[in-house]
Amino acid sequence: MADPIAAELNERFASGGKTLGADVLGELRSIMKLHELSAQDLFFKWESYCIKMDMDEMHPAYDGLRAFKQDLHDALQRSNRAQAHVKSEKRIGATPRTTAKSADVFGMLDGLVPSTPGSGRLTKSAARSRQLETPSISRLKAAHPPSSPDNGSPSTLEGQLNALGALTPSSFHDRKNPGEVIEILNDRLPAPEPPIAPFPESRIKLTAASDTKKLAYRPMAMKLSEASEILDDRIEDFTQLVMEHHKLDGSAFGSAANQSPTEIICVGRVAS
Repeated sequence: MADPIAAELNERFASGGKTLGADVLGELRSIMKLHELSAQDLFFKWESYCIKMDMDEMHPAYDGLRAFKQDLHDALQRSNRAQAHVKSEKRIGATPRTTAKSADVFGMLDGLVPSTPGSGRLTKSAARSRQLETPSISRLKAAHPPSSPDNGSPSTLEGQLNALGALTPSSFHDRKNPGEVIEILNDRLPAPEPPIAPFPESRIKLTAASDTKKLAYRPMAMKLSEASEILDDRIEDFTQLVMEHHKLDGSAFGSAANQSPTEIICVGRVAS
């Protein structure tokens, strides 16, 4: 039974109908397992590495894959060091004060000196000045605001609006002179007849100021990675069509980003 991973690696990395060697396949499998990459992601990283190193030939060799593996390892280490440096940064705040603004150092003078305010303590003179007495009715009325429901204020909405001097809300059906016609525009046109049966739903729907219908579908919400994958699939489909139509070999195609003296065929989009 054929290995699906090996078949996919041969499909993406091999060219001209040839198959990859056992050492190359083993190195590709090692990179996929080490970095948890799929065959497609590994091929994308290999293309980026070839463009960065300005390699004319993208066919993978064992020595080139070893250098590619070391480059991925170095990039991963740089990313881990950057994340660890961000997490290790700590901000040093001001030293908190342990005493209150109005208290002494150890609270030894609280309540002893009249001019020294104590934290939550009362002097004897202050205790004598506070006399326990029964509150009178006048003090109770002064303590409660006039709008309090305990003082007999109107509890209904209409009573509160009357107390504030506002107009009482009225229903639309209780308006003055219902059905009165003030002005007629285009009186020469016949008036429509009223419907025999009422409409099943309201003909007028109230919406907010923002038009939610325009926000229901957002064509530009696609991620750039998804658009890139779709574009790559389209390019591969058109490459296959060109190969079948002109009877070309896979080695005749190449990348326009690579400088090469040989003549190649490129399939892609035109960038302005």
